[in-house]
Amino acid sequence: MNQKAYIYQDNILLAEYSLADNRTVEINEHATIQIKDGRVRMLKSDCKNQLCVKQKWSSNLPIICVPNKITIVIKGKSKKKMLITS
Repeated sequence: MNQKAYIYQDNILLAEYSLADNRTVEINEHATIQIKDGRVRMLKSDCKNQLCVKQKWSSNLPIICVPNKITIVIKGKSKKKMLITS
């Protein structure tokens, strides 16, 4: 199963995109995402604190822009394995 990015605004699903396909998507006039090499990031946002943009790339953790009420959730199996060390 391929990983997908699900884009929500106000808890409403706007779109879903495969992480296997590189693309840049303007969500709305407030935010743009980029999908590349099996990862996604918030490329641009007009929110004040820019925490969603500063989060950088993700292939498993959600990206949340609170001021614009946008959430990017990643679902599916990753081909990459996480290494956890203590």
